[in-house]
Amino acid sequence: MKIEIKEIKVKNLGPIKLFSEKLKRVNLFYGKNESGKSFLVEFLLKTLFKDVKGFEYIRNISGTGKVALNFDGEKLDITQKNRNKLDISIKNKLNIEIPFLSKLLVVKSGDIKLDKNISGADKSLIRNLIGEERVLDEIEKKIEGVIKKATIEGDKISGISNQGKGKEFNELEKEYKTIKEIAEKIIDNYDILHLKKLFEEKETLIEHKKNLELAKRHRAYLISEEIFRLNSELEKLNEVDLEDLRKKIDEYFILKTEEDNEISKKIKFEKKLDELENLKKIYEEQLKAKKFLAYDTSKEIKNIDFELMKIDENELEKINEHLINLNTLNKRIIELENDLKKIY
Repeated sequence: MKIEIKEIKVKNLGPIKLFSEKLKRVNLFYGKNESGKSFLVEFLLKTLFKDVKGFEYIRNISGTGKVALNFDGEKLDITQKNRNKLDISIKNKLNIEIPFLSKLLVVKSGDIKLDKNISGADKSLIRNLIGEERVLDEIEKKIEGVIKKATIEGDKISGISNQGKGKEFNELEKEYKTIKEIAEKIIDNYDILHLKKLFEEKETLIEHKKNLELAKRHRAYLISEEIFRLNSELEKLNEVDLEDLRKKIDEYFILKTEEDNEISKKIKFEKKLDELENLKKIYEEQLKAKKFLAYDTSKEIKNIDFELMKIDENELEKINEHLINLNTLNKRIIELENDLKKIY
């Protein structure tokens, strides 16, 4: 069963005019003498418990308020006027009445004694505080027989049979021994200095991680500050300035487009210029070749002329006659070919 005080609200409680606080698992209230600490404890006692006979003195307090509880997963708000107090709710939940419950759960004004006798608390007192003897009997019934037969010798538990909870205990003990053996092997197989070095490296990495996180947070802070600054500057700009800025941005993009087009034209022109340069080189090479060919041809003509000068005039006339006859013969052949075409 889980019981937690989640919130306390009270007003006009002795020196406390108004108090409202949501509580956590552990809470500490402190203050000067007569500031209302004891009043607050007595308010809790009278609000939460019907039976507060275990305390010597509780004042008739006039403050009002409530205590909000988490009672086994359910929300429970209790005031001093409520009849369904915490001890009554526990009794209804467990179907067992537990006397002096408030004395167990609350210590008032440094009163930490359960029994005023010199001998201290004995078994009978514990029975009275926890409840009737049947409460202990109910607890005893829930303890399995294999657990009752167990014996404790020093730091070892023995005599538990391998049944029910005893079986579960033996399996856990076996698993514990296995883990212990593995731990001992690790200690034996690894050098202590090496393990120490690994731990130091781990600490270094953890510290490095922390520094990175701090750097990240600092960077995020700087970015946040820059965003704030830019937003502040933006708020200072009026609508006219913004419109003028928009126009300048549009002009920029137009000029940028024109610049890109000019760059594209320039690239095409440079490409064409390279092609012309290549054609020029080809032309110059062909011109050189032509000049060289003309030179060779001129030289060949000179050689032919020189050879012709060596030939006799009579020989030249015979050659001319042969050439004339050859031309005449060629013409006759062409005429015959035309006649054959007409026939066929």
